[in-house]
This record gives sequence, structure tokens and C-alpha cells, in this order.
Amino acid sequence: MHLVFGMTTKTKSFKSERGFSLIEVVMAAGLVAGAFAALAQVLAMSIASDASARSGSVATVLAAQKMEQLRALPWGARSPGVDHLDQAGNVLSEGGASPPGALYTRRWSVELSGEDGIVLKVSVTGGNNLSRLVTMRTRQAP
Repeated sequence: MHLVFGMTTKTKSFKSERGFSLIEVVMAAGLVAGAFAALAQVLAMSIASDASARSGSVATVLAAQKMEQLRALPWGARSPGVDHLDQAGNVLSEGGASPPGALYTRRWSVELSGEDGIVLKVSVTGGNNLSRLVTMRTRQAP
């Protein structure tokens, strides 16, 4: 004990001080920053993948809708065509150039296949996605 101005004080000597050094703090911060950067990249890839999957699903639904319309046509009808659709599937224009706001272009054809068959083809393009549906419709025997 030391005597300082009439008061007694205790001095403790710590041989091993507890705490973190500056290098340890910098290394830990670098590891956390690297982990967050990797997580952000995975999140960005997930968002892009989700948008692509959504666009592909919409293109497939639009192709299936047109296919059902073509199946409902009378037997001899042949109507190849093109239409341009918005994000909700509303037809913006038929044929010609794509108008502003059109996200999908749908093309279809109806072709004869032999005496009793018709081939229906529908393709929808939008963004980086392409959806194609092809089916054959046959006439019922009398």
C-alpha cells in the first residue's frame, strides 16, 4: 500500500490485461464485412432469379391461354398472328411493331397436318424468357 496525502490506496498490477487489441478488432470487422458482402450478393442473385422465374411463368400462362383460344376455333379456321401484351396479359396491339409498354410478344400458327390433323403452335417471348407450346388436334372420326 502506498500512502498518498494521508489516504491509503491500493495499486493492483495486472500481468495479463483483458480486452481486444486493435488488430483483433480490425480482423473481426473485416470478417463481418466480408460475410455481409457475400450475403448481399446472394440476396441480389435471389431477387434476379425470382424476377426471371416470374416472367417465365407469365409467358407460359399467356401461351396456354392462346392455345386454349386456338383449340376453340372451328375445324377449318387458320389464323396465324402476333399480338403484344403488357405485364398483366392485356393485349396492347395485334401485329406490327411492339408498342410502348409491351413486355410480351405472342406468336401463333395453325397448320394442317395430314387430312385429319392440325398443329397448333404458340410461342411467347418476354425479357430473357421464351415459352413454346405445340400441340396437335385431330378430327373425330364420323
